[in-house]
Amino acid sequence: MFIFKSMTPPDLSALGAIERKRLKKLIARVSEASYRRGLQQGKVFAEHGAFRADPGRWRFARSLDATPCGETGEVAPWCKTSLERLQAEHSEVIQCIEGANISGP
Repeated sequence: MFIFKSMTPPDLSALGAIERKRLKKLIARVSEASYRRGLQQGKVFAEHGAFRADPGRWRFARSLDATPCGETGEVAPWCKTSLERLQAEHSEVIQCIEGANISGP
């Protein structure tokens, strides 16, 4: 359970079946968007030879609470935590979790 490393899994037992299904779909969509962003960045790094950090260490050795830069492995000053990155890239997810009324397309 790499995702829960250094963290206690949340108790979601109060959620009903519909809420669980929606939360799983939400997490899957965020993951897919992140995967696609990573694939796009990987192509650019490969073309320009810019990826200087060790990919294995970059992916697995650091906490998923941090957002290390692909070029240097250092935490980016503009987006230091994964929660800040989620807010920057998918603010509607944060708003949804916090109970805001989100109208979709």
